[in-house]
Amino acid sequence: MWTAIVRSDRDAPARTTGGAASLGGVGSPWPWAVLAWAALLVAVVVSFRPTVPVIWGDTPPFVESALLTLETGRPTVAGGRDPGYPTLLAVTFAFGGDLRTVVRLQQAAWAVLILALAATAQTATRNAAGLVPIILVATYPGLLLFRHVLTADLLFAVFLNLAMAGLLVATCVGRTARCCAVAAAVLCAALAACLKSQGMLVPIAAVLVGACVARPDTPARLAVIALSVAAALALLAAGSRFGASDSDQASTVFLPKTLFCNHLNIVLASDAARREIVSAAGDHADATMARLAADFAAEPGRWPVLGFFGDACLFDGPIADGPAWHPAGTS
Repeated sequence: MWTAIVRSDRDAPARTTGGAASLGGVGSPWPWAVLAWAALLVAVVVSFRPTVPVIWGDTPPFVESALLTLETGRPTVAGGRDPGYPTLLAVTFAFGGDLRTVVRLQQAAWAVLILALAATAQTATRNAAGLVPIILVATYPGLLLFRHVLTADLLFAVFLNLAMAGLLVATCVGRTARCCAVAAAVLCAALAACLKSQGMLVPIAAVLVGACVARPDTPARLAVIALSVAAALALLAAGSRFGASDSDQASTVFLPKTLFCNHLNIVLASDAARREIVSAAGDHADATMARLAADFAAEPGRWPVLGFFGDACLFDGPIADGPAWHPAGTS
């Protein structure tokens, strides 16, 4: 009898602890989960500071593109910008908002991202400790500053991370919820591509990875994935560089400049690159090739590469007039 009582007393805390763990996740008693979520919510609320817009170097072209979009009634870009962010500015201006309203929207988008990342971490790890890195990110001053900067970078990061979070959540839930998570990830990836052309391959990756994760086995689930892909294509056709009107030469060449100069680089030793240079430089082809040949002769042991950030690119008109630039070298 005494042995049974002692064993019963020992089992009681174990049952209590097990019940608490089921509320807070495996290995995470519910008080710790509640405290972690409370700390995260406090960090998010405290981070809402006065809405002071910060003008960055890219802000004037974005605002100009927004005004052109309002004037023409369709996405129109200037200064080589992508149409996603100017469209948001144009819609905000059309409803009577101003730059402070845009900052509030960016703050709200950041809060949604933080909460979504926290929910993703909780779902994936089943442990309150997974919220600790999210709390640190939510309080990092360098990232909080970008909520006030009037450029597309913050919203691009928001939708890009939401797409990745959706794919991660899809691996941790049931089949029906998995298809919905993949569909949301595909749409977020398309929105990210509308904000920055550098993310143009993200929707393709989201569709391929999402199809492997979701594996829709019923017509209804397949329809959810198909509708998300169709909606993503519609977004890209209307709100990306492919559907925008170009108002200046910088906007016309922005996409090939980004994809070719920044991502692939231009190696002078390649015959294909030479042909691309001549094709892109147009009337300045001879001067451009002469300039590149001189640089190559000056450093024969290094291949000159035309970068996109910091260096002049062959798509820039003034390159043939002798700007002060020097190619980066690679081995």
